[in-house]
Amino acid sequence: MSTIMFVHAHPDDEGTLTAGSMIRAAQEGHRVVVVFATQGEHGEIPEDLAPGETVAERRMAEALRAAEVAGVAQVHWLGYHDSGMAGWEQNDDPRAFLQAHPDEAAERLAALIARERPDVLVGYDWHGN
Repeated sequence: MSTIMFVHAHPDDEGTLTAGSMIRAAQEGHRVVVVFATQGEHGEIPEDLAPGETVAERRMAEALRAAEVAGVAQVHWLGYHDSGMAGWEQNDDPRAFLQAHPDEAAERLAALIARERPDVLVGYDWHGN
């Protein structure tokens, strides 16, 4: 069977964009790998966030649990800070994914591709679709 790598900007993007494909691939016996560029730390703050728990910790835990339910074999994080929503001051953070030099981001992803050796790579077009 194949290894299929899905690449997403934020945790939960996989749930709205590729969950069905990931689940089906896993059920068919393929090895599914998910890569997130950010930890989603600037997303909506959950009402039940525990004292001392960060949004990033929650989002990462949710992503790991969703991956487990979907049959995902491995989850990776590129380590960028959350960014990209129009008007966010966080977009100016030099550690933000939006500020990453394309070559640097490509190198981080290429290292994971070399490690995981996917047969299929699933991402987005220039319009984010």
